[in-house]
Amino acid sequence: MADLAGNLARAEAALARFSGGVAHRIGGRDVRSDASFETVSPVDGAVLAQVARGGAGEIDAAVQAANAAFGEWKAMP
Repeated sequence: MADLAGNLARAEAALARFSGGVAHRIGGRDVRSDASFETVSPVDGAVLAQVARGGAGEIDAAVQAANAAFGEWKAMP
Protein backbone atom coordinates (compact mmCIF):
# COMPACT_ATOMS: atom_id res chain seq x y z
CA MET A 1 0.00 0.00 0.00
CA ALA A 2 1.26 3.46 -0.91
CA ASP A 3 2.50 5.82 1.76
CA LEU A 4 -0.28 8.38 2.34
CA ALA A 5 2.05 11.06 3.72
CA GLY A 6 4.37 10.71 0.73
CA ASN A 7 1.47 10.85 -1.72
CA LEU A 8 0.05 13.93 -0.02
CA ALA A 9 3.45 15.64 -0.15
CA ARG A 10 3.74 14.93 -3.89
CA ALA A 11 0.19 16.17 -4.46
CA GLU A 12 0.90 19.39 -2.56
CA ALA A 13 4.01 19.98 -4.65
CA ALA A 14 2.04 19.45 -7.87
CA LEU A 15 -0.78 21.72 -6.70
CA ALA A 16 1.60 24.53 -5.71
CA ARG A 17 1.42 25.92 -9.25
CA PHE A 18 -2.27 26.62 -8.65
CA SER A 19 -1.71 28.70 -5.50
CA GLY A 20 -3.19 31.71 -7.30
CA GLY A 21 -6.22 29.69 -8.35
CA VAL A 22 -7.18 27.78 -11.46
CA ALA A 23 -8.26 29.95 -14.39
CA HIS A 24 -10.07 29.03 -17.58
CA ARG A 25 -7.89 28.44 -20.63
CA ILE A 26 -9.59 30.28 -23.50
CA GLY A 27 -7.95 31.10 -26.80
CA GLY A 28 -4.53 30.10 -25.50
CA ARG A 29 -4.56 32.35 -22.46
CA ASP A 30 -5.60 32.16 -18.83
CA VAL A 31 -8.92 33.88 -18.14
CA ARG A 32 -10.01 34.64 -14.58
CA SER A 33 -13.63 34.80 -13.48
CA ASP A 34 -15.36 37.07 -11.01
CA ALA A 35 -16.63 33.95 -9.21
CA SER A 36 -14.86 30.81 -8.07
CA PHE A 37 -15.43 27.63 -6.11
CA GLU A 38 -13.24 25.43 -3.93
CA THR A 39 -12.18 21.97 -5.00
CA VAL A 40 -11.49 19.74 -2.00
CA SER A 41 -9.55 16.57 -1.36
CA PRO A 42 -11.70 13.49 -0.90
CA VAL A 43 -9.00 12.18 1.45
CA ASP A 44 -9.20 14.81 4.18
CA GLY A 45 -11.51 17.59 2.96
CA ALA A 46 -8.61 20.04 2.59
CA VAL A 47 -9.03 22.78 0.01
CA LEU A 48 -6.89 21.94 -3.02
CA ALA A 49 -7.50 25.06 -5.11
CA GLN A 50 -9.86 27.88 -5.97
CA VAL A 51 -11.29 27.21 -9.44
CA ALA A 52 -12.75 29.83 -11.77
CA ARG A 53 -16.51 29.50 -12.09
CA GLY A 54 -17.48 30.34 -15.64
CA GLY A 55 -20.49 32.34 -16.61
CA ALA A 56 -22.04 33.66 -19.79
CA GLY A 57 -19.03 35.86 -20.58
CA GLU A 58 -16.56 33.01 -20.34
CA ILE A 59 -18.84 30.75 -22.38
CA ASP A 60 -19.16 33.37 -25.12
CA ALA A 61 -15.37 33.89 -25.15
CA ALA A 62 -14.74 30.15 -25.37
CA VAL A 63 -17.22 29.75 -28.25
CA GLN A 64 -15.63 32.66 -30.12
CA ALA A 65 -12.14 31.22 -29.59
CA ALA A 66 -13.28 27.78 -30.73
CA ASN A 67 -14.91 29.21 -33.85
CA ALA A 68 -11.75 31.20 -34.64
CA ALA A 69 -9.53 28.11 -34.25
CA PHE A 70 -11.80 25.63 -36.01
CA GLY A 71 -10.56 26.18 -39.57
CA GLU A 72 -6.92 25.61 -38.65
CA TRP A 73 -7.80 22.67 -36.41
CA LYS A 74 -9.98 21.06 -39.11
CA ALA A 75 -7.11 21.27 -41.63
CA MET A 76 -4.68 19.39 -39.36
CA PRO A 77 -3.70 15.94 -40.63
